Amino acid sequence: MNRYPIFYLGRLVPFMAAIKSGSFIGASAFLRLEPSAISKSVRKLEEELGIPLLKRDGRSIEPTEAGLLIYSIGEGILLLADDIARIAEQHSEE
Repeated sequence: MNRYPIFYLGRLVPFMAAIKSGSFIGASAFLRLEPSAISKSVRKLEEELGIPLLKRDGRSIEPTEAGLLIYSIGEGILLLADDIARIAEQHSEE
């Protein structure tokens, strides 16, 4: 595994939505994507990081310990991404 794994912000959002809602179906309703798209995105993120982020049992999911840590860090990442977008919007007229 790379020392600094690179993953797309777009994969972090479905992962976090799945944890927050407790299911891929709930995340799909929130993000307006198919549940299979959410599941595939999370699996790809797990492959890129080289660790399981979710425990899957039928239709229910539960975060692993690593999944909870990444979720917590992800909240900060998304807040920073919002800050970047806000700065860009404020300075778009320069």
